[in-house]
Amino acid sequence: MTNNDNNLRKKIVMSPQEKKYSLMLSTLFSLRMFGLFIILPIFTLHAATLPDGNNLTLIGFALGAFGLLQVFLQIPYGIASDFFGRKKLIYIGLILFLLGSVVGIFADSVLQLTIARSLQGAGAFSGVVSAFAADLIIPKHLTKAMAMIGSSIALMFAISLVAAPFLYGIISLNGIFAITAFLTLPAFLITYFLPETGLHKNNKQNILHLIKFVLTNKNLCLLNLGILLLSFLQTSFFISIPKLLQTAVNLDLQQHWRVYLPAIFLSLIFMIPPIILAETKNKMALVFRSNILLLAIINICLYLMLMFMQENLEFAFWKITGLVFLFFVAFNVLEATLPSLVAKHSDINTKGTAMGFYNTSQSLGIFLGGFFGGYLAQNFGISYIFVAGLIVAILWLAITFLAKQNFTSQH
Repeated sequence: MTNNDNNLRKKIVMSPQEKKYSLMLSTLFSLRMFGLFIILPIFTLHAATLPDGNNLTLIGFALGAFGLLQVFLQIPYGIASDFFGRKKLIYIGLILFLLGSVVGIFADSVLQLTIARSLQGAGAFSGVVSAFAADLIIPKHLTKAMAMIGSSIALMFAISLVAAPFLYGIISLNGIFAITAFLTLPAFLITYFLPETGLHKNNKQNILHLIKFVLTNKNLCLLNLGILLLSFLQTSFFISIPKLLQTAVNLDLQQHWRVYLPAIFLSLIFMIPPIILAETKNKMALVFRSNILLLAIINICLYLMLMFMQENLEFAFWKITGLVFLFFVAFNVLEATLPSLVAKHSDINTKGTAMGFYNTSQSLGIFLGGFFGGYLAQNFGISYIFVAGLIVAILWLAITFLAKQNFTSQH
């Protein structure tokens, strides 16, 4: 093997230690996300059986309480991790998530479920895990590490779609909360074996300086806007697609996994080449913008499909499945590259704070996508969700050019 081959291999392949840390952090993330996702498909169904289950507003608030707490606590978690270390904040988050799961085990009202979901949401350490990855993985491999974390989230989402109805039929929602409580135990163990970097011990900056750094850094602001818009597109997409599957394909809700499952699994494979291209060939800007453009094209295709619906249900099924697959490819690539770029544009003292703002923007985007997507679907029809998605994607793409977004590392 020549020296050039060796150098190319070093650029592409993570070290064994980096692979181990990436796997540990991905597993830690996925254990928590499984605990969140597994509840979603059956939560509303179960809540309707409870004494106060006729209060749809309370049910909606209970379901969204997790995200609301995330919006308020991601930044404090991130800032605290820059001063006290990543592991301490992950421990606190896991304890709160465990408490929420325990409350859920014994919950017999929607109000108690709201408390359970709020406590789970209070364990808002997503940004801390991303900052931890940035501490442990060198910049040129960081996108691959973030892709592993993002893939684990997509995998948990896919498994939840299939497992939730099955488990609910056997152990009900209270039993599912028991599973989520149990899953915090291996999460604690993984956290224990992760190395504390000690970077926080050298952090002499004050909190206001950290916040000012993030809010005045143009590229960090653009990346925060990017994840907000991407999350908006994701949430609104999953408001429209179930409706489209019912109207265009006559597919029962219980059969929707037939579209999501293959699309998600295949996307995890097809996302790898663009990420390698971005990292090893310095094509980050091209890959980033191309996938935003792909999101715009997907929304155009879905709009046209809805406007000119065909009678052939099987053909419509495969068209939607293909577009959902392409959506997941674009989404997974962007979700991996965005936090990687955040880490590259922040220094060792501000990674936690930067990730806190980033994850807050993500939670806000999820909320806005759900709110406006639901509003458009109810008042104008789901075709307007695709119009909104197209406008958001084009606007985002234009901003990356007009604002001259920097896709190279600053630190």
